[in-house]
Amino acid sequence: MTNKLTQKEANMLIEMFKNMAQGKVYFPSDKGRISPPLTAKSIDEKENFIIDISRGGINANKATYQARHKRTNQILLRLDVNPTQKHPNPVGSVIEEIVNSN
Repeated sequence: MTNKLTQKEANMLIEMFKNMAQGKVYFPSDKGRISPPLTAKSIDEKENFIIDISRGGINANKATYQARHKRTNQILLRLDVNPTQKHPNPVGSVIEEIVNSN
């Protein structure tokens, strides 16, 4: 693999089973991040991953979970959780998501 993953390589890395290096993971109780980041290895131990977990600044209920491939530092997966369903943009506009429960 080169320093920039192809979509096929990224998919392969995402689908791999992984083992966490840390036994227990404690979610940050207030705004901030887990430092140092969590690490994981593929089952065959050939690939290494970094898992970032952080809580929001203004709204501590917001959280970000992100998995990166260690060698390339490319983001493989990212999930941003925002319970208010509103996202303020730097230009001042607000994006509101409408959730359909059906």
